[in-house]
Amino acid sequence: KNDDPKEVPTAGRLYTIFVDDLVLPWRIGIHAHERAADQPVRLSLSLEAREPGDPLQAQYEDVVCYEKIVEGVRNLAGRGHIALVESLAAEIAALCLADARVENVRVRVEKPNAIAEAATTGIEIHRSRSDLSVDAARALLSRESD
Repeated sequence: KNDDPKEVPTAGRLYTIFVDDLVLPWRIGIHAHERAADQPVRLSLSLEAREPGDPLQAQYEDVVCYEKIVEGVRNLAGRGHIALVESLAAEIAALCLADARVENVRVRVEKPNAIAEAATTGIEIHRSRSDLSVDAARALLSRESD
């Protein structure tokens, strides 16, 4: 029996990074008024990442930074119009999975102003590392057809 906490294996252990209810202006949707003006889009992300070798000794460089994830999402928003929330969610998932430490991601995209009678509308996807190449290709193809 090994009682030394420094010797506890961390391989396979995951931790969760999350960003809840991030609201950004976005040109998103299939209707003319959605192409013409930004609307608020609410995003929630949950990323499961491999835990650093020794979490008690981890440095900033060893962990997935939620600030960098948000910066990447902001950059996506600045690229212009996107037709579907499904395409946006796939792009955000691919962005998150681009960090090799991220194993799984959940992306929720909401358009709170889409249906007047509803508090919000949207979708949620779950992706894993094995989905990355397929979703990344689809996201790129959907952006080229916009």
